[in-house]
Amino acid sequence: MTYNRSAVVDYAKRHWNRPCDDGKIETRGAPLIVSEISPGPDWEAWFAEDGHDTLVFRKAGESDQPTGFNIDHFEDCTHYLNRCLIQGGVGVPVTAWAPTMAGHLISRSDTKVLGLNIPVDRARRVMDTGMVKEGDVIVYWKGGMYQHMAVRVEADGISCHTFSRYNGAPFRDTWELAHEHYLYTFIHFAADDSAPSGNMIVANGWWVASAYDGDYFYYLLADGHIRWTDNKPVTLNPPPLDLNRAGYWFDIGGKLLIIWRATGSVEKYDFPFVASSYSGVWYYGATETPISIDRLV
Repeated sequence: MTYNRSAVVDYAKRHWNRPCDDGKIETRGAPLIVSEISPGPDWEAWFAEDGHDTLVFRKAGESDQPTGFNIDHFEDCTHYLNRCLIQGGVGVPVTAWAPTMAGHLISRSDTKVLGLNIPVDRARRVMDTGMVKEGDVIVYWKGGMYQHMAVRVEADGISCHTFSRYNGAPFRDTWELAHEHYLYTFIHFAADDSAPSGNMIVANGWWVASAYDGDYFYYLLADGHIRWTDNKPVTLNPPPLDLNRAGYWFDIGGKLLIIWRATGSVEKYDFPFVASSYSGVWYYGATETPISIDRLV
């Protein structure tokens, strides 16, 4: 499936501060149908930048008509994300419940989870890789469940509803929403990832990674997945899939980038030519540690 990232961002630019194209706003109760409360023909609905997302109606030559609906009623983030992703060509469930949508996106075969419920220091490292692209999804975890979700847009921005945001407007927020003390899950649509170079194709198979705390055994699969185990392999086969010991590798201009799914741990290696040993850096939150990998078989 081709994912149309630009269509997602274009939709977000048009609708971040107004109701979605289906004319609904999800609330803590029944959906609000915008046409049913409109003052009349040619009035357009907007969310006011008043710190409360107050729903107002506007018409040329007329004074704004505020409604009694605002942030105290709305719960539209998942519905808005749904409408954004549809523009990109993604089939998603019709739901206003963030945990349901997050579960669907995490389990898709065309997405990669670049950190699952990770703290902000590790999340920053993942964001610094550039692999969370425009049109990818950030899901925010707090209090034992997914509470909020947004779509990545330009610069350091996100777009979402409730509150309405687009690339820092109106609150100058970045993707962190740091004042909320969230954990972060990054969901990357993988259809347009770069094809691996010949050098990286040769790299498939077993490697041993050596760091300050010991050795880990990596298996690079040809499809961009990677697995690790504590145990030195005794066969040429990859280890069984364990999502807590799984991640993804990317071929980025002569560099090998690894992002581990469960932890948001990042590794970067210079990989300019075929060799049996490479040096790199392991990034884990604020910590940067030397690491090397050597070919086993």
